[in-house]
Amino acid sequence: MTSIIKIVVIGDEKTNIQQLFPKEDPKQPSFFHTHGFQPITIIRAIEEKEIRFQSWFLNPVDQFTEQRMTSYNGAMGALIVFDTQEPESFLSIDKWIHEIWVGAGNDIPIVIMGNRNKGVEENMKTTTIVYEYLKDLMINEKEGILRMVYVENSLDDNKGYEEALKQLGIEYFYYLDRKHQAK
Repeated sequence: MTSIIKIVVIGDEKTNIQQLFPKEDPKQPSFFHTHGFQPITIIRAIEEKEIRFQSWFLNPVDQFTEQRMTSYNGAMGALIVFDTQEPESFLSIDKWIHEIWVGAGNDIPIVIMGNRNKGVEENMKTTTIVYEYLKDLMINEKEGILRMVYVENSLDDNKGYEEALKQLGIEYFYYLDRKHQAK
């Protein structure tokens, strides 16, 4: 059985989330700059189950705020991207989390992903700061939160992006198990 999961992907303009898009098919229209989102279907096998991620890459520009709020509806997970070399993009994580909570509810899993440019090594200081941030957030905002995970991605190989999808898939199956047990 194939599961379909809608996820939203958001981050500041400087994170350039478009670099995460699969190689674009020239026949497919791009709505990122005109409508504020780019839907892309990504198929992965997680825990021996096929998942079709309906990934909605959302444009962070203010003119698309209303469109983003509509796009969050029905999301089963979120990926917030920041640039590990741009501190301002990390400072916006709060804004994105709260926007997601308003649009999709505060009970969906969220993966925070630090994006590194090609050739840049992992920065343990950044990793420590993010883990401290998530720990504080979980303490202060306990109500309804499932779990937040941090992964770091290198644009050299996008392995962190693959790990983010895997984590969202695992959380989705966990959610289904809890829902089934509650019946």
